[in-house]
Amino acid sequence: MTGEAPERPIPGAEPPEVLRGYYAHMALIRAFELRAAQMYQRAKIGGYYHPNLGKGATAVGLIATLEERDYPFTTYREHGHALARGARRTTGVVRSPRRPTRVTESTIATHSR
Repeated sequence: MTGEAPERPIPGAEPPEVLRGYYAHMALIRAFELRAAQMYQRAKIGGYYHPNLGKGATAVGLIATLEERDYPFTTYREHGHALARGARRTTGVVRSPRRPTRVTESTIATHSR
C-alpha cells in the first residue's frame, strides 16, 4: 500500500473533461472581467461597468444546468453568464436611450449555436 487512496469515481460526478471545460469557462470569464475593468479605467468603455470578479463559478454552474431550450434570467452583471453560454467577442448588444448597453439572453442564444 502506498498510502494514497485509490481513485474511485464519485457517483453522479461529472467526467474530468467536463470539469476542465467548466474551469476553462471560469478562466475566460475572469480574463474578460479583468480586461474590461482595465479598459473601463482607461475610459475605453463608455457608461458604467459593474465588474463581476469572483462570480464566474456561479455563472458557469447556472449555465451548465440549462438545456438548449432554456434561457437564464439575469438582471445585473450578466457578463459571465453570456460568456458561459457561448457569447464571444461582439455577438450582439441591445441599446436603449434610458439604459446602458446590455447583452441579452436572446442574443446569446442566437449567436452561441
